[in-house]
Amino acid sequence: MDNFNINVFVDELTKTFNNKKSALMRTRNQVGWISDVIELNDDAPKIREIVDSIVRSTTKRWWFEEQEFQMLFNAPGTIQKTVDDHIFLAVVKWGIGLNIVKTDNNDGINLLLKGIEHLDFCRGILEHELWQQGEKSKKEQAVHGGKAKAARFAPLKAEVVRLLQEMKPAEGWKNKAAAIKCIDGGLRSFIDRHGWPTSADKSNQSKDAAEQYALIERQVNDWSRDDVDVKVAFEATVKQKKKSTPKGA
Repeated sequence: MDNFNINVFVDELTKTFNNKKSALMRTRNQVGWISDVIELNDDAPKIREIVDSIVRSTTKRWWFEEQEFQMLFNAPGTIQKTVDDHIFLAVVKWGIGLNIVKTDNNDGINLLLKGIEHLDFCRGILEHELWQQGEKSKKEQAVHGGKAKAARFAPLKAEVVRLLQEMKPAEGWKNKAAAIKCIDGGLRSFIDRHGWPTSADKSNQSKDAAEQYALIERQVNDWSRDDVDVKVAFEATVKQKKKSTPKGA
């Protein structure tokens, strides 16, 4: 420790503080929060006034520590308010630390490190908020894409329902497979006139007509289980299997 130089150490801490400060501001801008909080500048007039009063008065120091306790341990507000509180504490502690570190190394360095700690706390919250926004955006895009796809398929589903009802034998379809086979020609004609609903999708642009037609049976079969309207149409037009009478009944 004989070679320890307080000035060099404080200089290194200052570089760290400034780097973390810049990173925090970039992340806060990415999150897009509108905030009235004092920017991360320990030279701001309001911050300088608070720091000077605390450095000159132990009573003001006690007041500041009491204020910190109220901020951190009272009922929590919004996440943004929590971040703003920690930013305020970071710049004030940093300013106090720079003022007293030469006369009281331990107290000064402790305050400088606490200032950096508050920045790290804020950065962690903001990174998590940024991640949550990204996940929300992905879900919204997926929902929008799903609705758009459903809208494209709506006319074809309506045609399935119409064909099932119009082409149904008097006694009803023997089974689901027979119904799908019988309406296949009508669906092909509909697709010839209106096009396959997903032909504009990149994943389907390379498929020729034969490949797209091959999807019809599988698609209709899926709808017969998963789409409410198509499922009801099948149930109404396909013969329902009679339940066998239990032996001994």
